[in-house]
Amino acid sequence: MKKNIKIKFTGFWAGFDEQRNFFTEVLEKHYRVEISDAPDYIFCSVLGTPYEECNYEGIRIHFNGENYTPDFNIHDYGISYNNLKLEDRHLQFPLYLVAKKPLLLVSQKHLNVDAELLRSKSYFCNFVYGVSRDYREKAFEKFNTYKPVMSPGTGKNNMPNHPFVKTLDEKLDFLGKCKFTIAFDSTSLPGFATEKIMHAFAAQTIPIYFGEPKIGEHFNKKAFIDVADYDFDLDKVLERIKEIDQNDELYLSILREPVFKDENYIAKKQEEFEAFLVHIFSQDTDKAFRRSRIAGPKFHNERLLEYNKLIKSKLYRYLKKLLH
Repeated sequence: MKKNIKIKFTGFWAGFDEQRNFFTEVLEKHYRVEISDAPDYIFCSVLGTPYEECNYEGIRIHFNGENYTPDFNIHDYGISYNNLKLEDRHLQFPLYLVAKKPLLLVSQKHLNVDAELLRSKSYFCNFVYGVSRDYREKAFEKFNTYKPVMSPGTGKNNMPNHPFVKTLDEKLDFLGKCKFTIAFDSTSLPGFATEKIMHAFAAQTIPIYFGEPKIGEHFNKKAFIDVADYDFDLDKVLERIKEIDQNDELYLSILREPVFKDENYIAKKQEEFEAFLVHIFSQDTDKAFRRSRIAGPKFHNERLLEYNKLIKSKLYRYLKKLLH
């Protein structure tokens, strides 16, 4: 008989489905899962009300795809980009391993690459960002000196008659019409790689990547352009882009390269993810706690609770509005 578990999700992104997601799909293979307001286990992220998870006394499992390291004073376990070693409390599992559809497309992206695919490319390159950052804008402007870089997003928009790319399907469809994709992450940190490079691969376009400095540990560097390989010199990057753009056989040969050095990489990481969760939930609840609930950590948690109450108060909202 499957064990009953009561869980809660706090702080996740808009549109996150509490009933059907990458956590519940794994857990339901082993347990009877109940979404509860009196949970024994809390999955926490950073996109909702800060420290909302501190309202719950159960076992806290932190997950996020941002440049954020879990606070192990208030969390028992963490899942993040970070290659952190902390006994059984942390798993490195980057955000790009979460979405099922892009993962499936990525595993097949180097197959069925031919001249017909190349003829389907309407645009040279794309720039799909809601918020532009200085280094992204520099790349956008530099590559524009060669051919137009198309931007249907809110950042650097130059396609006013094209609808904003909002959904994943819309994004993949648009990226697929482009030969290249500017796939710059928000920062460059070991282990920190997001969905940006994966979406480019899934759409069978060549990513021009900036971000994770050790991206070549798992990703096949023959399948994309890494700005770091050119000492972050955009002139050198553009010369490489021109070389590929002007040679159809070279372009297609790069598209035919698999994304990962190890063809079993995705499966192995998914197995690690499942094993990590099962280890947490297979223990007796009292034994699964890892954070300290006494002395300094207890006071830290109480201060965060008070902060959480403050930012939810009418007085705080009034003062914030007044100051704004």
